[in-house]
Amino acid sequence: MKNKKISTSKICLCVFLIFVLVCIVLKPSVYMQATLQGVIVWANAVLPSLFPFFFLTTLLLELNALNSFSKVLKRPLKLFFNVSGDASFVYIMSIISGYPVGAKLIYELYKNNKINTFEAVRINAFTSNSGPAFILGTIGFSMLNNQYYGVIILLSHYLSAFINGFLYRNYGAKAKTTQSLTATTTNNMQDLLGNTIKQSVLSVLIVGGYIALSFMFCAFLTDTKIINVLCAPINFLLSLFNLPSAYTQSIILGLTEITRGCLDLSMFINTNTHLIIVLISGIIAFGGVSVALQSLTYLKQCKVSTKVYILQKFTQAILAIIISSFMVLII
Repeated sequence: MKNKKISTSKICLCVFLIFVLVCIVLKPSVYMQATLQGVIVWANAVLPSLFPFFFLTTLLLELNALNSFSKVLKRPLKLFFNVSGDASFVYIMSIISGYPVGAKLIYELYKNNKINTFEAVRINAFTSNSGPAFILGTIGFSMLNNQYYGVIILLSHYLSAFINGFLYRNYGAKAKTTQSLTATTTNNMQDLLGNTIKQSVLSVLIVGGYIALSFMFCAFLTDTKIINVLCAPINFLLSLFNLPSAYTQSIILGLTEITRGCLDLSMFINTNTHLIIVLISGIIAFGGVSVALQSLTYLKQCKVSTKVYILQKFTQAILAIIISSFMVLII
């Protein structure tokens, strides 16, 4: 029975992929333009900001520069999140640089035998963050034309991540918290630099591939009108709270790729300011399919379950929505 289910799922996936290919062949300009837009976003915004962080953080970890971070934040991290001091470096870098740096650094700790799978899950709960440059610059200044709105989204985002980490502090608590305290280091500086650049380039290319793919998939949803079917359950939920359904398509696109969704929602900022800020806060906290695929590229190597990751992002999104809902009342 299990083999039949696997075969059926593979057949359905193949049929779906063939359908996508047919759509691309019939309207190549639509999908080429969408993919190009994703590549441009990656080249202009993601590559310049992400590559230096990938390179420098990986190099610092290879040089075993965690001791100073660990000593300072060891007790607070143990108290609030039940993790070792090594997570302090991941926490700080995830706040500064944003998705998916936190996931990559968790993988680096796991690879160097600093943490196990359970601790990787606990660390990810509060280090899966978007960066201030994206929230304050791209969202607040460029899209919403109001940096104060960006500050509200930023604060709700980091507060939700902090509370989220506390919620998962007992995940696998009875298991051994570390695999080994022995880290692998490279003595040859030339080899170290070469390997670090190679890893960083590969990582940033993977991120770019997922962004381009997400933009293409957004075009597929709108071109085939599948997005109209997906809108139905969200429209029903919005109707329960007497909320307008005009934002449904933007929400779905945001759950696929956060930049695209936030851009669409920003068009309604003057119509319903409070609701738009809350929705954007939730979308950024959840991260969307694109961020999930980027993060799981590293977390899967730490044996972190996809279901657990999605659950963590869901609870963080709910927390961000609740916090931002209270914060917008002071506008």
